[in-house]
This record gives sequence, C-alpha cells and structure tokens, in this order.
Amino acid sequence: MGGYTSDLILQRLTQRSVAVNGPTHGRDSALPEHACPPVLVVLVDGYTSSDAEAVAQYLADAAGATIVGERTWGGVLSMDSSESS
Repeated sequence: MGGYTSDLILQRLTQRSVAVNGPTHGRDSALPEHACPPVLVVLVDGYTSSDAEAVAQYLADAAGATIVGERTWGGVLSMDSSESS
C-alpha cells in the first residue's frame, strides 16, 4: 500500500460500535453496520512504506490496532497536487 489513502477507509476502520441490534430471529449485528471490529490487527513488513506506515500508526493510535510484523521501510513521503501532475 502506498500513495493516497481515502479518508473514508480510515473513517470506516476507526468507527466504533455504539449499539448492538438483537433481532428476535437471526444474528446480532453492530450499529453502525460497518463499525470497526473489536480487535484490529495491522500486518507490516520491510516493504511497507510511505502512506502505509502512516495508516498503520494512525490505526494503532485511533483504533487501538495492534501492529504485527517486521520493521517497516521507515520513510513517509508526500507530494502535493502540483507535484503529482
């Protein structure tokens, strides 16, 4: 993973469940439906770089994710819109 990460992805992965819908028949479901799972693990390795490193750290800070794997590349690079054209 690298490049631009959508805010929607980060929002979905950090959104907490606020309630559980327990229907008479069927399975319980979290509300909101797309809430973050109770346990979130982020896998990284030596090829994890740039935006992926930032996302892994953000998920650890914001959602309590556990980062598992090897040491990452170690550099976050960024460009503004004028440099990407």
